[in-house]
Amino acid sequence: MNTPAIQLSIAEVTHLLTTDFDSLRVLETIVERSRQNLSGVWCVLVVRNGEQGYLDVLVESANAEFVPDRTLAISGPAALSAESGAVVMVDSFKDVGERWRKFGRSGLEHGLGGCRCFPMRLGRTSLGSLVVFTHDSWHSAERSNAYGQSMADLAALTLSTDSRQDRHSQVVTAVKKLIAVRGDVEQAVGMIAELDGISIELATARLAENARRRGISAGAYSSLVLANPDAR
Repeated sequence: MNTPAIQLSIAEVTHLLTTDFDSLRVLETIVERSRQNLSGVWCVLVVRNGEQGYLDVLVESANAEFVPDRTLAISGPAALSAESGAVVMVDSFKDVGERWRKFGRSGLEHGLGGCRCFPMRLGRTSLGSLVVFTHDSWHSAERSNAYGQSMADLAALTLSTDSRQDRHSQVVTAVKKLIAVRGDVEQAVGMIAELDGISIELATARLAENARRRGISAGAYSSLVLANPDAR
């Protein structure tokens, strides 16, 4: 599922992230577009507030006729997703098993049929979850899980760059770091090419392969080579 509406919504959010954006506006856009493009009744962005097992509703979007019960957004599958950093799927609230029976019954009472919880991950840290509730079961319509996770990732990126004042300095710092890493890589490639008697192209490929085998970045591997050429 890769409709023009989905493509446009991702383009809309990524464009906002390149401007002097207001974080709340971007998050509201993410939640609204996710609800629309996943044919949801209610979409909620829940965040971890630092207390173990406790979540806050940050942004939500609902159909005009729907009256949300926020308890559903901060418990059960949503809470598990936010805490574990995993996608949690409930295809149908009519068949949730014993674990979430009370949650499923409450969802049905509020006119909901299913949900997907997409974690907002930043590296190994889970910031919360983007939760999409549907009126029918999840698989009763074509819904893209990849799109939902992409929007959750964009929400995590938005939260990670919340301060307007810090944005420029963060970019400058990141650019300087990347330039330094690029320089290390180029020096290491040249060293490998000279010591091993191979072309720059082959040395570049060898550096990338050796870094991959060691499970480290090309920059980290380059630093090792520069510090100790025999470690290559």
